[in-house]
Parts: sequence; C-alpha cells; structure tokens
Amino acid sequence: MLKLQKTPRWLIVLAALVLLLLIAGFIANPVQQIQEEYLPEPTPEYIGPVSGEFKIPAGLDAYPGHTGIDIRIEAVPNAPVYAANAGTVVTAKESNVGYGNHIVIDHGDGIVSLYAHNSALLVQEGDIVEQGQNIARIGSTGSAYNEHMHFEMRKDGKIVDPVEFLPEPEAS
Repeated sequence: MLKLQKTPRWLIVLAALVLLLLIAGFIANPVQQIQEEYLPEPTPEYIGPVSGEFKIPAGLDAYPGHTGIDIRIEAVPNAPVYAANAGTVVTAKESNVGYGNHIVIDHGDGIVSLYAHNSALLVQEGDIVEQGQNIARIGSTGSAYNEHMHFEMRKDGKIVDPVEFLPEPEAS
C-alpha cells in the first residue's frame, strides 16, 4: 500500500505568500517588462500636431476657461492629426459635449497632450504611438464652433502653453 506524506506547513505558507504576492502585483509581469523595453522614447523636441499651413484663431486663455490652442487648417476637411511626441494613449473617447471626440497621450516625465473635437479617432486607449503617427482627423465635435482641433499640453497636471513645446515656424 502506498503511503502519502504530509506536506510541511512551511511549504503551504510559502505557496500562499507567493500566491498573495502575485495577486497583489508585487511580482513583475514578464509581458509588461517586455512591452516596456520596446516603448518608443519621447524625443526632446515635440512636433506640431498638424502639417502644412494653419491658423491659431484662439490661443491659451483666449477666453475664460480656454486651456489650450485652437488650430484650423483652411480648405482641408478632416485633416490628419499627429502625435506631438511618442507615448501611450491614456484616453480615446467619443463624446458630443465639451472636448467632443478626444485623445490624451502620456509622454512620460509628467507631460501629457490632448487633441480635441476630432471627427475620427484612429487610436485606442492603451495604444503605444510614435511621434508623428496619425492619431485622428480634425473635426467639430463637442462644443466646437467650427472645424478645428483644440490642442493642450500639461506638465505635472498643470496647464502649460502648447506653443512652448512646438518647433519655431520656418521662415519663408
């Protein structure tokens, strides 16, 4: 007859502790580590969220509560919107009020950018984006008065003037 041995109490306690640590997330997820190794690094230079000639009809603080700049591209309906820098999409939301269809990208170091009033969103929450990647199309969703893109930048949760992050316009 086969005799079974009793499992030592210390081994049961150790197994329970490892299980609790896994559940609590204290043991690193190997998939997450692999993903983090391949995340694109933001560049020190940001690029404009649109290409070609554009107008800024409303700048930061153009009216009470305006927390970014509005960018219009004349005669280019649904113009592409580009990621100002590499990062992770933390919000990609469709809405008929406020910002309308909007995207928020976390660039690391406490810097996030917001792209609002889009007609179409081309990324989803959790997506990793490269600098210059087409992420949306300019539109007039939410509380937009016409087709334009509202662009915001925040550093450590505080509103900053997006123009400070953008390259100087080329002289013609």
